[in-house]
Amino acid sequence: MATMTKNETVTGVNVRELAGAINEEIEAIYAANIRTFPYNKERLRNDIGLILLYDMADSIKVEFYDNEQTERVSYAFVPGADPEAATTPPGQFPRRDIPANLNVRITAYDTTKKPEGKVREFYEQLGWRRVESLRRSGQGTTETYGSFKSGGIVANRSCYTDLPGKKTEGKGVAL
Repeated sequence: MATMTKNETVTGVNVRELAGAINEEIEAIYAANIRTFPYNKERLRNDIGLILLYDMADSIKVEFYDNEQTERVSYAFVPGADPEAATTPPGQFPRRDIPANLNVRITAYDTTKKPEGKVREFYEQLGWRRVESLRRSGQGTTETYGSFKSGGIVANRSCYTDLPGKKTEGKGVAL
């Protein structure tokens, strides 16, 4: 495994812990928005772990969008290396009053560090399907709200919102 920071080596345990935290928060986002979790939890956690291990995504997102393919709310997890990052536990994310009529999906945005063909092949082997990027209206805002960290690997967390109204306060729930 490669050394990511001055003296911190990223191990398989670090990747599993980070994947577990991301997966736990994704489940909590679904639960907070009264959505049935449509994915096999263990498979999703393993897929996220492989995506992180092989550095195949610039970001992993939970995206809420309308029928015109406009992103209205998204929760992003951006992997990287930052030994100084402060960590916060899964389930503590900004709450939004997300309309029940919005669609939702989990998306991994391809890494720009590897050849496109290798990235496509990787996702095909996992069974993930290609989708178009959502549009943004230009009216939204992004809030950074913490990081998950294990060893020298980190996932910075942010929430994009393009909805009228204010955020809903409260802590998340984990399934």
